[in-house]
Amino acid sequence: MVFSTYLGGSGDDVANGIAVDSSGNAYVVGSTTSTDFPTVNAFQAVNAGKTDTFVAKMSTPADTALRISSFTPTSGPVGTSVTINGAQYTGATEVAFNGTPATFTVVSDTKITATVPSGATVGPISVTNSSGTVTSSQAFMEVPLIASFSPTSGILGTAVTITGTSFTGATAVVFSDTPYANYCQYVQGTPSAFTVLSDTQISTSVPSGATSGRLCVTNNGFTATSSSSFTVNGAAPPTISSFSPTSGTAGTPVTITGSHFTGTTAVAFNGTAAGFSVSSDTQLTATVPTVLTATTGPITVTNSVGTGSTSTNFSATPPAPRVTGFSPANGPAGTQLTITGSGFTGTTSVTFGGIPASFTVVSDSQIAATVPGGAINSINYYDQINCIIIVTTPWGRAYVAGPEDQYGNRTFFEVLSTAPPTISSFSPTTAAVGSRITLNGANFTGAYWVSFTGGGTPSGQDGTSFAAPTGISDTQLTITVPSYAQSGPITVYNTAGSVISSASFTVTTSPPMTLSPLFATFGNQVVGTTSGAQTFTLTNNTGSAINMGGIMIGGSNSSDYSRAGTCQANSPVGRPQLHDRCNVHPHCDGHTNRDPSGELQRLQRPATCQPQRNRG
Repeated sequence: MVFSTYLGGSGDDVANGIAVDSSGNAYVVGSTTSTDFPTVNAFQAVNAGKTDTFVAKMSTPADTALRISSFTPTSGPVGTSVTINGAQYTGATEVAFNGTPATFTVVSDTKITATVPSGATVGPISVTNSSGTVTSSQAFMEVPLIASFSPTSGILGTAVTITGTSFTGATAVVFSDTPYANYCQYVQGTPSAFTVLSDTQISTSVPSGATSGRLCVTNNGFTATSSSSFTVNGAAPPTISSFSPTSGTAGTPVTITGSHFTGTTAVAFNGTAAGFSVSSDTQLTATVPTVLTATTGPITVTNSVGTGSTSTNFSATPPAPRVTGFSPANGPAGTQLTITGSGFTGTTSVTFGGIPASFTVVSDSQIAATVPGGAINSINYYDQINCIIIVTTPWGRAYVAGPEDQYGNRTFFEVLSTAPPTISSFSPTTAAVGSRITLNGANFTGAYWVSFTGGGTPSGQDGTSFAAPTGISDTQLTITVPSYAQSGPITVYNTAGSVISSASFTVTTSPPMTLSPLFATFGNQVVGTTSGAQTFTLTNNTGSAINMGGIMIGGSNSSDYSRAGTCQANSPVGRPQLHDRCNVHPHCDGHTNRDPSGELQRLQRPATCQPQRNRG
């Protein structure tokens, strides 16, 4: 503190601002209600109202005591020039850094420049004159400095001497894994055991797993970096005993185990250089490099003595495809769409609304695809019409969409129709909810909505009125009868218009398939003999061919039964048309004396259909 004082009277005094000029004079601005507010050479000497504004100037009294007000910089290595600010420096006899005397120059009565001395440690700066000694309230932070090291290269275990300054109290010595200057403060390389011989010298040795790079010494929270790199040589060619995992995409970390990894200079996957980090002389981690196609081959590790190779291959798998954009934004069948992204090499299919398209892989980052006839759209929650386009490779698939906007939304391609749709027929004309029917007509390319009687107009927010169509061609599509459907005409919408069928579709209430009877009872059966047959009839109510995936008798005692009949898996009779029937005739075979029980199961494809069981 330079000086302090009171300012004010017996009333309410408020200071609203303060400023200090280059001479150390303080200016205070505020308001007062005091009638005894102190004034000197005032423009208005007395209070003229309830509240008056004041401006006060306060001058610094003459410094009579030795003091240190500040110094800069606050840290640095030996040899750093430090400027000390304060008072009564004329006649100063000593400047010291935490007790270690330093060379100095008195610039003025308020300024001294001093040089950080060798042997200085973290602590305050002191200034001495004939009246005494003053010490700074803030400590000066001594920063280590590496001047040289010897030798400049060596193998695992080689003794290394580091020369510099401010090593007393050092907390770490590291062999950095990079040749870049000042990199020690960002990346820790391989720590090494060390001994501080003096404030100017450290003894250490090449640690296990070290690689060529700068040397680093940390002290007082600061890290010094050598001006040149230490070269770590291999003691022998590397050997690789194992690696894990044995396959992966670009960016996959692979742990490699072996020997003589200290001093490793390169790691490669089938000849492609990879980034790596050596953990010890027996282990390192490498990252699978970016590859355009799957690359299968050995992993190699190289040091100054030679190269070691794996005895088995690593399988580098390309990443899944990624789409970043497309052009144009829309178009009819036949439009060539350019898809951009990455990971397109090996693409096996491009589909538009489920319809396969012809395409050419121009490069790993570009595909040219042609919009196929029959490609359909969908409508999203925001009533946007777009086509779901999917790029598939052996390693994954990606949806074709543009980049996200500020709200996280992405744009999709829209298939345009060249004319409104027409409906010439549909089959079957009668079916139950859940049945699949086929519509025939024209201009189905670009269709996005099919509605049965009882449903609403196209709306992405109306999930109950939508019947999901599946495109087949420009003249044919299929749909599933939705739960809301009522008997009446069918409406198809595309991007050019809509059409209502002239014929009506009839919704039945029958389930898609029925089995009759639901159970049967067999009497007692003599062991070794076969009972008479019971007949179960399976009826198809869907109006579409159904491929029977299998007919079986299950249950804990299913071996007591056999069957015959016309319902056979994957046979013509197993594909009944509307109201066609086939029969199953189970027999009870008296193989044992146990109570006969079993289950008749019918399985129909696709696999998503659940088996229906009827106990007998």
